[in-house]
Amino acid sequence: MPPHERIGTVAISLKEASWHLAHGRVVVDEAFGPWPLWLRAAASSPHLEVVPLTVDVAVESEQLGPSFPPDPADRLIAATARVHNLTLITSDRPIRKSGAVRTLW
Repeated sequence: MPPHERIGTVAISLKEASWHLAHGRVVVDEAFGPWPLWLRAAASSPHLEVVPLTVDVAVESEQLGPSFPPDPADRLIAATARVHNLTLITSDRPIRKSGAVRTLW
């Protein structure tokens, strides 16, 4: 990966990951230990930036237009990408179709 490339996750995505892990919708191999330990280690990787929720992101989340899905978490994730000029990696078809944020998948 080129040194100028940033890899990040939006802070709210950690909450979503916690929910999926706690409810067994995503399973981590036992070799990595309990899911809370794995998530803490993954989020603290020196190659990953946890991008915080800011006032600018909150405001931007309400500027995505009427075609953007109404889910608050999705709106915060997309708004974070827009505020920080990042490409959002997502398989979410409604987000990609909205055209409100640059996506890759």
